[in-house]
Amino acid sequence: MLKALGLCLVAAGAAGTGLSVCAERGQRVLQLARLSGLFTEIAGEIAYSRAGLSEILTALGEKMRDAGDAVLGTALEEIGAGLETGGELCALWQEKMGDYAARGALRGRERKLLLSFPGSVSFPDTERQRTAVEFFAAELNREMEAARAREAEENRMTMAVCLAGGALAGLLLL
Repeated sequence: MLKALGLCLVAAGAAGTGLSVCAERGQRVLQLARLSGLFTEIAGEIAYSRAGLSEILTALGEKMRDAGDAVLGTALEEIGAGLETGGELCALWQEKMGDYAARGALRGRERKLLLSFPGSVSFPDTERQRTAVEFFAAELNREMEAARAREAEENRMTMAVCLAGGALAGLLLL
């Protein structure tokens, strides 16, 4: 009786581990989609409102916080506030968004891409800025699509390996 219970618990633990890894992959895709949408909104604000980057980031930070993404919203607001007090975009972005990226599920290439953003908006001309930010949003969108395409296959492999590992561990307990 106890062996059967132990076997069930080992199988459940293995399945839970697999589900946790799969959920993290899903969060990564959602985070990339959120960031792509954010940069699309930044490009739109640059084009239509002609507001400064500090105002845009502060407003979008508030919007993100209200939408439930407090970490990203706070980072954007802090960058916007730092720009208004004379801070440098590159330094602020590296610090605040670096912290955000470290907390999230982004991988190395995606983190590098996110942290390279200040280099794409260093133009004084708003049209070139908008174009650069749109290109940046498209890059993030491509990363999201690639992650989404790999997600299903990786999730199947993860669950297969975890369940097989759980079954083997269960057999060892018998």
